Parts: sequence; C-alpha cells; structure tokens
Amino acid sequence: MPDTTAAERSSPEAPLATPPTEGRWEFYDEWAAFPLSRIEAEANRQGLTGRFMVGLNDPDGGTHGEFAITFRRFNNDRREHARLEAFGDSWKVLSASGLVDRLSALDSQPQGPDEIRALLLDMGMTDRTDVLRSRRPIPCPTCHGQGVLA
Repeated sequence: MPDTTAAERSSPEAPLATPPTEGRWEFYDEWAAFPLSRIEAEANRQGLTGRFMVGLNDPDGGTHGEFAITFRRFNNDRREHARLEAFGDSWKVLSASGLVDRLSALDSQPQGPDEIRALLLDMGMTDRTDVLRSRRPIPCPTCHGQGVLA
C-alpha cells in the first residue's frame, strides 16, 4: 500500500470505511446500571449528572463499537445538557447510528436524559439498563471496593 499523508486520507476523494450494519443497537444508563457512589459524588462536583453508553453489539458477542452521551449541569443552570463523546475507533459506529442526524434535527434547547432516552428508543435501540442493574454486583477492583461491576 502506498504511503499517504493524513491530509490525503481525510480528503473528500478518500474511500470511507464501511460502517458496520449487523448487530443490535443497545444503550444503558451507566449510573443507574452500575451505581458507583464515590465516582458519582466526584462527578457531581464537576457538574456531571449521568452517562449513557450506546453501542452496536455483535450477535456473536462483543461490540462493533460504542460511544457515550454524558449529561452535565453548568453553574446554577438546573437544566441538563447532553454531550456526545466518541473515540476514533467508534466513529464508524457513531456514523452508522444516525444519531447525529437526529440530534441536529432537535431544537437548540438542552436535552437531558429523559429526552435522549426517548430519542434512542424512538430510533429502535434497546435500553439494557434494567437487565444490567439486576445482575449480582461484584466489587470493583479499580475503585478500592467503593463501587460495583456487573
């Protein structure tokens, strides 16, 4: 394969990687599914109020990729504001989800967890929060036993 520069790879003529299409679109409310009191307390001090994890899960196990929607309150604003977060290895999945198009169609008012959950469900995604929450908790080794994993 010939050497290419970053500019050449990102040019409009560059072939785009085909986003995955097979799998199940699922999401979960991370804080409701895995309550981590110490982590949540610190996050709340920073204005964070929650996070949804959204992904395209492979029918044979694993995931094609996932991205997060975090919620934050700024200063004395009582409304929650949604923020989309995706690492580079999940950009194809984010693109395939159609979420950016749906979000851009919303008005510019802040969107909180209730509005985003309704949007994801309307897009045909499955909410796995209750399934994950019902699993037997396991002490989390990275937070010195203050939280749980499923």
